[in-house]
Amino acid sequence: MKPKIITLAGALAMFSMTAIHAYEIEWDKIKFWTGEGDKRAALVVQFEVEDGVDNPGAIVWGYRWSGDDAPTGHSMICDIARNSPDLIILTQYTGNMGNTLDGIGYASDVSRLVDNLMFDFDGASTDSRISFDYFTPNTIMGQISAPGQEGLNMIYDALAESQETHIINHPLDYAAYGYPAYDYDWWQLQSTAEGQYWNAGWYDGYWSYYVGGTDLDDLAYSGLGMSSVNISDNMVNAWKFRLLNDDSEEVDGYSGASPQWLEPNYTHFDSESATTLILHPTPLQPTIIYRPDGSIVTTHITGDYLNLSPGFYIVKQGNTTKKIYIK
Repeated sequence: MKPKIITLAGALAMFSMTAIHAYEIEWDKIKFWTGEGDKRAALVVQFEVEDGVDNPGAIVWGYRWSGDDAPTGHSMICDIARNSPDLIILTQYTGNMGNTLDGIGYASDVSRLVDNLMFDFDGASTDSRISFDYFTPNTIMGQISAPGQEGLNMIYDALAESQETHIINHPLDYAAYGYPAYDYDWWQLQSTAEGQYWNAGWYDGYWSYYVGGTDLDDLAYSGLGMSSVNISDNMVNAWKFRLLNDDSEEVDGYSGASPQWLEPNYTHFDSESATTLILHPTPLQPTIIYRPDGSIVTTHITGDYLNLSPGFYIVKQGNTTKKIYIK
């Protein structure tokens, strides 16, 4: 990537724009809450949209919990997605650091967005940037097996399941194959539809993660992944999709600089709506992990395998069973 030269005039213009458009999250304006408890946090999502498409702004959800066990950034966004009618996420277990957030969708009807979402298997399988091999294991990268054409069926099974959970758990992950398929650029909407927003990527763009207090301009680029960030009271977790190309003004994703945030959107698609969404008392699709001898190791819903010792395991989720290997 070529270095970007910013003139003094350009720097002053950027500073002026930032100073004019400074926003702070206001708790009493948040209409869509997930959970219950005396502690609170906010999730902010900002999309990259094409020219001519209305930008929904910095969309805000609220999150509540209680107790001393702090949720992670991963568990918070999963809980919110599961309980929100207008949010869906694509996430993948990529290794010992946990899950990455690879795609976010926002729509007045998430079910229709999922119906409009496709995975371009041919494009992904011929993309030279992707080291995961769908047909022959790339052992140099630690890949231990390959899904073949069945990988496409597995992905569409995950999409079908997300109609209920609003979480797309990418099945071609580190736990199952020893190396994940970083193919998120090829998860695309088949057609442009009003009221549907979707960004996903790894090489052409990515979801950058910011944490901090309520002043959006003071948010800092997170040095940890969402599985490793513990949420604290009055904390803001913000995600912005950033393009990765020479013409983009947003090439400072790893510098720690906060991007230009848009005006917070508290009302979403319905300015009259206000709701508190209570977490499900039990997981919708529990994941049960067994040892080879049939004994249960753990039951959870998030897809994390952070605490497993090296070895083989059997993972059962709903009616799906697969064998995984942890190094």
